[in-house]
Amino acid sequence: RGFWRESISPAKGADFLKVSYDDAVKQRLTTIEFELQLPPSDKKSRALPTLIYSIPVEPGAMNQKVVVPRGAGSVKILPKGHGDGGQVPAVDVGKVQVSIPMRSGLVDPGWAKGRMVFRRGRSVGPV
Repeated sequence: RGFWRESISPAKGADFLKVSYDDAVKQRLTTIEFELQLPPSDKKSRALPTLIYSIPVEPGAMNQKVVVPRGAGSVKILPKGHGDGGQVPAVDVGKVQVSIPMRSGLVDPGWAKGRMVFRRGRSVGPV
């Protein structure tokens, strides 16, 4: 099973010049957390280990409904899953880079290869 949630980090009074870039980004931006519940390690255990990805995001410049990842995210594992309140031991695994796959352009490069209109540039309008 998987879940996601959006969280806003509280404003901290830390000096941005003294913290790392990724920590400064996490303090300033909204964070999206993806939580994956893994199958139990043994059949007798009812606790589901949980993997949590935390990624800082900000709204897109052209479309406000889109979010764009900024900076490195972090990965944590909760070996015993979420408990019934109280402190849950978490293991920091490390950082993760999230990228956005780019689609191909509007003009097929194979079609445009060698055409005069694409050698010198073109005026505005359809081809």
